[in-house]
Amino acid sequence: MNPRNARIVLLTVAAIAVLLIGRAWLRARNNYRMLMDMQSKDPAVRLAAVKGLMPPERLVDIVLAYPMRIVEKKTETGRRLEVLEADNSVRIAAVDAVAEAAKDPALQKDCIKALIGLLKSVDREATDPSQKVKDAEKAPREKAWKYLGAIGEPAIPYLLEALRDPSGSVRDGAVEALGIIGTPTLPGLLVAFRDRDRRDKAQAALDKLKRPAVEPLIPLLKTRIPKDEGFPVNVASLLGSIDDSRAVPELLEQMNDVKVPGLRRQVVRSLTAIADKRATIPVLKLSYEDPQMVLECITAFGEFKDPRAVPRLVELLSHLDAEVPPAAVGALHKIGAASIPALLVAAKDRDVQRRANAILALGAIGGPQTVPVLMSAVSDPNPEVRYAAVVGLGKLKGNDAVRATPLLVARFRDEGKIASAAADSVLSLVENMPDEQAGLIAAILKPLVDAIGSPNGDLTSVYYASRVLARIGEKAVPVLRSELRSPSPWRRKWAALTLGDMADKLAAQKAASDLRGLLADKDADVRWAAGKALQKMGLVPQQVAAAR
Repeated sequence: MNPRNARIVLLTVAAIAVLLIGRAWLRARNNYRMLMDMQSKDPAVRLAAVKGLMPPERLVDIVLAYPMRIVEKKTETGRRLEVLEADNSVRIAAVDAVAEAAKDPALQKDCIKALIGLLKSVDREATDPSQKVKDAEKAPREKAWKYLGAIGEPAIPYLLEALRDPSGSVRDGAVEALGIIGTPTLPGLLVAFRDRDRRDKAQAALDKLKRPAVEPLIPLLKTRIPKDEGFPVNVASLLGSIDDSRAVPELLEQMNDVKVPGLRRQVVRSLTAIADKRATIPVLKLSYEDPQMVLECITAFGEFKDPRAVPRLVELLSHLDAEVPPAAVGALHKIGAASIPALLVAAKDRDVQRRANAILALGAIGGPQTVPVLMSAVSDPNPEVRYAAVVGLGKLKGNDAVRATPLLVARFRDEGKIASAAADSVLSLVENMPDEQAGLIAAILKPLVDAIGSPNGDLTSVYYASRVLARIGEKAVPVLRSELRSPSPWRRKWAALTLGDMADKLAAQKAASDLRGLLADKDADVRWAAGKALQKMGLVPQQVAAAR
């Protein structure tokens, strides 16, 4: 090519490039102008902007490409400290304008598609750790699905198709919109529910419909789709979530199908959610037939609250699987008073595990019939039974709580988990005492004070009693101040140490004057304890306390 032709080609290419750049710039400027026009107060201008940005795919791309305005507080290195403001008003205005344009029958179809597209979240904003940004990003999507719901039946086909959209936020928004539209979406949702790709979101939308979906769903329990074994399991799960007793007979029938993996387990879970007593006997039978279903059956019995399940639950109190007995205790607790007669018998059983778990259940249920058994069991030769009784005694109130306290304090000498549980139970007796019976608290505290007051007693009991009094806090201060004036140096010392260990320092400081008086006590241990207590309260410098 000669130099002259080369120059011509080069100039031509440059001219084309300038033309293309100019057209792109004009197009971008025009797009920006129409985005701004969507915020106009003039409805005609807004409508013209929507039309100008169509088709829907183009409109969505242009709106989503416009960045959210985020005002941030940053460090000198550019690291974000705080989001001060997140403004998504342009996108919100676009959603409003499209929804307004959808009132025009000629534009409705494209506007529906555009609103569905605007359900999409922008990756940066969706994953931004700032809650302000997340809220601002969600606002236009929430408006979009509400508008789609308001459009109603014309939007249904497009929303059903959106259930398979690659974007999770589009799928979620479609579910919300279908839920707003309600019953008219049912036929389409049932078709989508059969489609494995759309099933999860269709299931969520059907769950929002609740009762109207039950009758069409029940026959689907018998449907078996080739290469889709999970379909009846999904149907059973949905019926349980809807929680309608009309599904119980068919669910019970499907409980016998062992060919579909997971169906029997899901059926029991759904029956548990519905909690219809008609299922009690079939589930009882299942608990004997299928060992792998025992825990599911126990959970169901607790929700059924049917006394007919009590004998089986009592049997399971001594089951070898470590997870089963606690679950049985929980179910018996839910059944309540109807369980007590059988549990009273089980509390005398020779099997230690059954006896201990029966005591746990009785303690959880409570009631006058349980108190004598709990008080007797606290002295049982077996530590597991004693532990169960100690836990149960912590739930008593009134005069029963007063009677239980010495029994609990006596268990401090057991050490380990029994002593810790006894300490927690005594604390619970004080904290849960009704206001009208607050006068009984002094009677509960007396065995604790007596426990720390014996110099020849078990030091383990002294330690636990002191810790409990310290945890009780303000309510224990009067009796401890009285102990500071005791003629016994031992009692004065331990009262001072207990006050010093209180987490509630303001309450403990009410005894500060008494403790200062003990700084001149004749007994060196008492002086040391008083100084230590005042130092923990911040009332005496550490070096002074150490010198004492």
